[in-house]
Amino acid sequence: MKLDRQQVATIRKQTGIAPIPVSAANASGLTRVFGEQTFYVGARSLYVFERVESPSGEGEPVMAIRIGQVQAPDDDEAPLVVRAAEPRLTSLQADLAA
Repeated sequence: MKLDRQQVATIRKQTGIAPIPVSAANASGLTRVFGEQTFYVGARSLYVFERVESPSGEGEPVMAIRIGQVQAPDDDEAPLVVRAAEPRLTSLQADLAA
């Protein structure tokens, strides 16, 4: 899911995480491999957010989906290595209606 500025700000406020810059996603090939998404990188995973149904029918819940594994390089100046992984729901979620 490609998030707009307000949605990114809402997720940042609720979770404390920020997306990687669009220029980095394009330069690294993430956009080519995974399509137009707003990407988030955690300590060991690459995430995108997708809408999920709310049990109560209220709000606009989104949940992070792990789509890749991140390997930190041995050298601080080397780029991160991201490998595609089977998509998997995580417990990280936000409400875009908040």
